[in-house]
Amino acid sequence: MWTPPLGSGCLPGVTRENIMGEIHAQGIEIGEKTLTPAEVESADEVFITSTTRNLLPVLEIEGKAVGRGARARTALEEVFAAYVRKYVGEQAGGASESACPASRRSYFAPPSAIS
Repeated sequence: MWTPPLGSGCLPGVTRENIMGEIHAQGIEIGEKTLTPAEVESADEVFITSTTRNLLPVLEIEGKAVGRGARARTALEEVFAAYVRKYVGEQAGGASESACPASRRSYFAPPSAIS
């Protein structure tokens, strides 16, 4: 699986960072590569990562249908969800932030702070 390098204009999101470094799905290797429009259009799967939506499939770009597969995205979603559950559980139990280094930049408000 390929993702554009940050230098190409790709956003340095927390979800992307975790998938690139902390999370590993069996049989899926992830690397950075500058992608051409033709490579994206012919890809088996295309998805974006999002802090609020995790991995979101892309079905078309500029009116052209793109990769309809879901094997890699589904596998990564499963391991990412397990990673988040573990991290949240550790935080609730008082574990150190080092369990999820990329999340150190995130702020999670305690329920009492939300009105």
